Amino acid sequence: MCSAQTTQNFFKSDAPIADVELSIPNTVSVTPVDGKPGVLRGTIQQSHTDDLEFSDLSWSEVGSVRLQADAKAPYLAMTINQGYRHLGRFYPKYLELQPNSFTYPDGHNEFAYLSQPFNADLMIKAKNALGEQVENYNGFISDFQAEVSLMAYEYPSLNSLNDRFSYHHITRSTEQSFKGRWNSDIEQVWLLERKLVTKTPLTTVEDGPWNDSNSRWGGYISSHHDPIFIRNTAKDVTDNIDSKQVALFETTPNLHYGRMVLSNAISMFDKLVTIPLKIEHWNGTEFVTHSDDSGSKYNSNYFCKVALHPTGSDNESILTKDKIDKVIEGKSDKIEAHPNLSKPGDYKKQQTRFWLRIANDAPVDIGCSQDNKEYQPWLTYNWRELGDEDPSAVVTFGVYRGNDRIVYRGEKGLN
Repeated sequence: MCSAQTTQNFFKSDAPIADVELSIPNTVSVTPVDGKPGVLRGTIQQSHTDDLEFSDLSWSEVGSVRLQADAKAPYLAMTINQGYRHLGRFYPKYLELQPNSFTYPDGHNEFAYLSQPFNADLMIKAKNALGEQVENYNGFISDFQAEVSLMAYEYPSLNSLNDRFSYHHITRSTEQSFKGRWNSDIEQVWLLERKLVTKTPLTTVEDGPWNDSNSRWGGYISSHHDPIFIRNTAKDVTDNIDSKQVALFETTPNLHYGRMVLSNAISMFDKLVTIPLKIEHWNGTEFVTHSDDSGSKYNSNYFCKVALHPTGSDNESILTKDKIDKVIEGKSDKIEAHPNLSKPGDYKKQQTRFWLRIANDAPVDIGCSQDNKEYQPWLTYNWRELGDEDPSAVVTFGVYRGNDRIVYRGEKGLN
């Protein structure tokens, strides 16, 4: 290989014996720059009494490496010069999805709502043919590293959910690469959007709940330079989704379609009234109170209203200010409406519809100018067939007068 003559007598059986050893230096000539030298395995030392064929060697790392051959001792009182060659590029045998975990929003007992961001913690390791982690893959130039993309899909139908799945950045940034981050913990923000019916107005429909009984999540190699595959630690099982071999994450997120509900309320004309609030989720058949939710928030300072009776400024009712808190086991009884009469002694019947602001945009067709909100668009719902919007309730003051000793003509059952 170096165009030099071979000293055939060196290999004669009756020539002096010399041991030759192969090695990889710890300090030089491993690429990428500052790459680890790894471990050279196999038969690395032989005697010269036969052709020196080293046929069972392996290197534990990836990249290129300087492989050098040295005589273990002087030969015929002379030092044999070291021989070396740069070998490679070696690449990983496969990428391996490690066990993953999720951190759900505060107060949510091991779940998140559809369209609600939650944190995912995951790791993908680059490994050699012996299943050992390799470190130098991070130093490869980008074009020589595989690209891993994530996938969410239904099970057992294997229908992709990727048109609703966002990862790494909830803004759907193109920066979704794992390149250069192999073998290290990666924190991402994931969400699975609600099932869209129409974009304008934004309208969704309930589905799910999504969990390990009806969905799977995994990763696939979307581009590569070398023939490399992907698997997980538990079992080398992949699903074929849209012609992509997807390796499964071992943990699947628990995601629910939810909505915030306000109930109508009635009261005496001059007394405040509690508006029951609850969080419901779709259990696959119907909406039920979500008792695992003690984290969803509300803020009575942010509301819209429509005066039903009387209309206009004569309707003075409001929501009581500064009722700011979280639900407990999916419920709250702290939101209040107040008649807000300037002259409480004057009887005035009032009927008002209140919206509690949580959506990105105010409800349409009501002329609401309240832009502040307790932002939770994943709890909106298509209440009026006008698109997903804030929860609302009708409050009526003056349905009855209470026990004020007034007897109506024709009233029965009096003692």
